[in-house]
Amino acid sequence: MKQTTNTVLSVREAALLLGCSQKWVRDLLYERKLPGAQKKGMVWRIPLSSIEQRLRRKANA
Repeated sequence: MKQTTNTVLSVREAALLLGCSQKWVRDLLYERKLPGAQKKGMVWRIPLSSIEQRLRRKANA
């Protein structure tokens, strides 16, 4: 899959990239800590850029 700036991820995909549980990702979503994430019906769509930003912060901590 070619990743672009418009790439969006599911909760499962985001959890795999972050190395955490899907529940933790959902907690972040409900706390609005993943900028740009949107819920379409029953499905969350999380921008890849939001996950990359979180990973950069984690690496710098």
